[in-house]
Amino acid sequence: GYVVAPETGSYRFWISGDDNCQLFLSTSQSPVAKVLIASVPGWTPSRDWGKYAQQQSALITLTAGTEYYIEALQKEAGGGDSLAVGWQLPSGVQERPIPGSRLKAYPVNLFQPPQVALTAPVANAQFTAPAAISLSATASDADGVIVSVEFLHGGTVVATLSAPPWTFTHSPVATGISGYAARARDNDDQLVTTAVRTVSVINPDLTGLIRREWWTGIGGTAVVNLTGGAGYPMTPSGSSMATLFEAPLNWADNYGTRMSGFVLAPSTGTYVFWIAGDDNCQLWLSSDETVASKRLIASVPGWTTSRQWGKYPAQQSAAIPLIAGNRYYIEALHKEGGGGDHLAVGWQLPDGVQERPIPGSRLMLPVVTVAAQPVGWSVRAR
Repeated sequence: GYVVAPETGSYRFWISGDDNCQLFLSTSQSPVAKVLIASVPGWTPSRDWGKYAQQQSALITLTAGTEYYIEALQKEAGGGDSLAVGWQLPSGVQERPIPGSRLKAYPVNLFQPPQVALTAPVANAQFTAPAAISLSATASDADGVIVSVEFLHGGTVVATLSAPPWTFTHSPVATGISGYAARARDNDDQLVTTAVRTVSVINPDLTGLIRREWWTGIGGTAVVNLTGGAGYPMTPSGSSMATLFEAPLNWADNYGTRMSGFVLAPSTGTYVFWIAGDDNCQLWLSSDETVASKRLIASVPGWTTSRQWGKYPAQQSAAIPLIAGNRYYIEALHKEGGGGDHLAVGWQLPDGVQERPIPGSRLMLPVVTVAAQPVGWSVRAR
């Protein structure tokens, strides 16, 4: 609680107890400034003030009418137990233990935790490496003041601020997935940390591209001939990067193709997708960046001519809501038997504009970063 000095001058404190005890006193009402002033290293009988030298504090100057945070800690094991704190006033009068007339309880709302919110960056924001990411937070404390706000990146403190505005620019930030949080400390030494907010830092060389992989020497015209064949999906016969969501025209016979990567939504709203190809094709889309959440949204059950978007109802997806700035995993599978061959994917934006095929400005290659292993190595697959 608080001890209230009745007069200005030098005070001496004592503590007694069974077993070990510690006595802390602050220079103010705040527990943050408390220091150890006396202790019981063993044990004492009740109100035995002189068994150990450590039980007595040095002289401490206090001001009349001022409230000082005071704290006694006691640990009992077995047998007798006690705890008491006393003092001597500047006038020489000893009050051992300190009477209730000198003490004051905490306010009911003491030790309310601080409030802190990370206001920037926004969740799932995307930056280009080497990134300079602006961080900002709001912080308040109902029963005191904010002493500091820290910004954390991947659990490591990258900035400690002692006064508002709570803003900081973290730079340079390398390619990968970055997690940020803010942590506030108040004058009661309480800490509150926000939830981690994830953003992406991309390599600019990976935008505008989608990966094309192929498997040769596979008969049949059904996609299952590709996906059920030897070597799929880990060992393609070859691969390349495309700047448009479209495969070459009349490229070969008896092969299968997979084109995959991220599609970037330019605005929030509903999108419609199409796929065209010869022979059978499938179009898969995830609800996020992960392959695991992909689902079939359109297909070519037979074959179409190049960029023929309306031969089969199955070529067109239902309306799919996407969020501006988010990346979605997309995958097109194509199986060619003989004769002509091609593959293309298009979409319609929420404003009605059709991009068929989808241009490279809406596409991006995934970057996968694996956390460091115990031996200190890291692995990145591209």
